[in-house]
Amino acid sequence: MPDDRQTRSGCGRILLIFFGIVFFAVMGVLIWLVYTSRSLEEEIRAKGEPTTLAELNTWYTQVPEEENAALVVLKAAGEIEKPPSDVSLPQLMERSYLEGQVAWDGNGETLPADTMSAIAAYLAANRECLASIAGIDSLNNSRYPIDTRMVLGGPLSHLDQIRGAARLLVLDATYKAETSDAVGAGVTLERAFRLSETLRNEPFLISQLVRVACHTLACGGVEHVLNRVALPDEQLARLQSLIRAADDPDTLYRAFVGERCLSMDPSSPIRRTPIISQFLATPTAQVVTEVIAAGRLSGAKRRDEFARIQQAVDGSFNPYAGVLVPAFGRTHETHDRDLATLRVAATVIAIERYRIAENKIPDSLSALAPRYLDAVPIDPFDEQPLRFLQGDSGYLVYSIGPNLRDDQGAEPDKDARITGDIVIKVTR
Repeated sequence: MPDDRQTRSGCGRILLIFFGIVFFAVMGVLIWLVYTSRSLEEEIRAKGEPTTLAELNTWYTQVPEEENAALVVLKAAGEIEKPPSDVSLPQLMERSYLEGQVAWDGNGETLPADTMSAIAAYLAANRECLASIAGIDSLNNSRYPIDTRMVLGGPLSHLDQIRGAARLLVLDATYKAETSDAVGAGVTLERAFRLSETLRNEPFLISQLVRVACHTLACGGVEHVLNRVALPDEQLARLQSLIRAADDPDTLYRAFVGERCLSMDPSSPIRRTPIISQFLATPTAQVVTEVIAAGRLSGAKRRDEFARIQQAVDGSFNPYAGVLVPAFGRTHETHDRDLATLRVAATVIAIERYRIAENKIPDSLSALAPRYLDAVPIDPFDEQPLRFLQGDSGYLVYSIGPNLRDDQGAEPDKDARITGDIVIKVTR
């Protein structure tokens, strides 16, 4: 029989060999991850893009104080008076741009007298704020005073202030339209779009989602104002120019660059947690890099690429990427909604300019080019021209929306956003 000591010695050698193999395998993987991480960082920096929050702080362009529209917005937003708790202000449900409890069809119904009185009192209380916001009219550059290196430690508190200022502006435009102040309503709508664009370069996803929300508010305001009053052509032209400038496919690119920095920065949760998480940091950054590239595609190509990325992530053991990719996919749909809404609004304004010049509504959208549009805008959901329908009560322009089905201008059910089209209707 073999000696027990020999048996134990043989087992010890086997265990030593086994742990040695495991050790060298782990070290090999770690060395490979370090090499891959450095290669990825070099590749990103070669494109002129940041990899850390400190680099992102430089990449987010500084603006001289006297040229900075963001500082004007923050000062004005800090002066906003909230409505009393017992005051009901109007609310549009799907394209909700007024807060309160009173359901209201902005295309057809006139606001009740008591609601108009409440709005007038609320706007009067915010007269100084509205006057302060007007300071952004002459400023074309913006950077909010945030240090991106501190973003992991706290919220971006200025975003709520911006959204509140957008609501106030659209409420002001609505009131002016209801009281037949066409020029005043138009000026305020221009200001609402200028306000939203102060966030254009902010390199975080939440910032761009707030920008989208502000666009939605302002486009809802365009629909209401055009259903109440006729704006002069020169004002429509300025408003159309602002809306077309807001149609920027690269805003999500900037946002995703910032999100990648959040995953690559040494202080990020992935980097700070135990060593097993180090195996996830570089693969997560690689996935976000693929997402950034996919985001620069359009329509079906982008959807197919996202499906491929999602499938690859589902087959991996990376919980961080497993959370990020579906969220980024939903954000791209939100981005397409934004582009569609802006393009529909710009097209409706072009129709109103045509109406002024020709004293009639065009028979088709192609009649708007090249004088009022370079070409008929493309629906980002199916890459076909936007749709246009006329009826006895006016006309509507629409995108088919995320269900990728032409519902003939049927608006979404407020409880099911995937249904219906993205529509602006004018009945005046």
